[in-house]
Amino acid sequence: MSINMASQTSSFLNLAADIQFLEKQPFPKYRKPKELAIFSTKLKHSEDDYEDQDGHVHNNVEHKEARAADAVTQNSDWWSQYCTIHDDKRDLHPDPSFHRMVFSEFNLGEHFKLDLNVGFKTQIKKESDNEFMNILLASIKLNNLIGQSEFVSWRGLLTRICSSPYDVDNRFDDGLIVVVQKLNDVYYMHEFPTDSAIKKEGLQTEHQKLMQYWGMKFESYVTAKPAQQPKVDEPLNFNNEFGSIVYTKLNSHSMMFGGEVDCCHPNDTKKYIELKTTKQFEHARQESSFRRFKLIKWWLQSFLIGIDDILCGYRDDNGIIRHCEWYRIADIPHLLKKDPNYCKPSVCFAFLNMFLDFIKCNVQAELKPHVFIRQPKDNQFLMKVDETGHYKFLPYWFVAEAIGNKTM
Repeated sequence: MSINMASQTSSFLNLAADIQFLEKQPFPKYRKPKELAIFSTKLKHSEDDYEDQDGHVHNNVEHKEARAADAVTQNSDWWSQYCTIHDDKRDLHPDPSFHRMVFSEFNLGEHFKLDLNVGFKTQIKKESDNEFMNILLASIKLNNLIGQSEFVSWRGLLTRICSSPYDVDNRFDDGLIVVVQKLNDVYYMHEFPTDSAIKKEGLQTEHQKLMQYWGMKFESYVTAKPAQQPKVDEPLNFNNEFGSIVYTKLNSHSMMFGGEVDCCHPNDTKKYIELKTTKQFEHARQESSFRRFKLIKWWLQSFLIGIDDILCGYRDDNGIIRHCEWYRIADIPHLLKKDPNYCKPSVCFAFLNMFLDFIKCNVQAELKPHVFIRQPKDNQFLMKVDETGHYKFLPYWFVAEAIGNKTM
């Protein structure tokens, strides 16, 4: 799809030319992230639906008043506002910790084999493909965090910006579209899918969809509600997520961003664990590719939000986890150095800092979308100003709230 939006175009950064410059830069100062809020998501249901303690949805008018009264007692601020925030198919759960899971070793006994194919046909797929930043913005609003930082985004976008200097060498690279809207001196950043990514998703085979499912299924084997055992046989519901919103600074740039969190340590709900799967290595070239294109992104997304540990499940071609391995985030930069042309974390964060500098200098107009585009395998970003409104993503209710806060 071609959108005519360019009233202004400027070459931003030639990655091939500037990576040598970035390599000479020190690692930018990055403040340890501070958690500001947590959130859980749910599918929207009718007014008479209620969820039991296990997250199952029921439709019964008798429970409506009792459910509302209980929610008001426990989470009055959340319950009074959450259901009127936006019109997506997903919404915030009135209990922000509802989908918080803890790590469990229950299924990791001696000689374990975890079948990641279980439940593929009964999964409950995510229904909101175009909810933009609404879940994050709703949580920011409900926790009175509007205007508390210069940049707001999802963690995933920051990860992809960071890895851009090296993504151009990845044969699976789809490019990147970053859209920025400025509101009251805050830069809201959101990722839009590229044409390459949309085409690739439309051509997905059933086996490719199964392989995507494997990663989420691994989580069901090693996580559980507190004081419970993992419920492996229950259908995975991709609409239910638990996330964290953190505040940090990169050099002079203050950032607030949200990210989904897989689970926490059993004895510390503030200490999170990232869960990953990858194919077990059959030769040295596979391991080198893993470090260059996958492990660096694992490190980025974990380091950004303050996670210290990753549990990786190594699978075979049939989707069976054969063994697991722990990765300490602090150790990963040393592992990356095993390859002569390794990805340098300092380059990734220096580029993110440069990107944020450029946004501050070039995005001035309030609410007008500024679109930064890097085509697949291209080594430069182009900035365009969207005059059509096609790339607007900030919802009216949030804009009104932010303007109201400033005038109060």
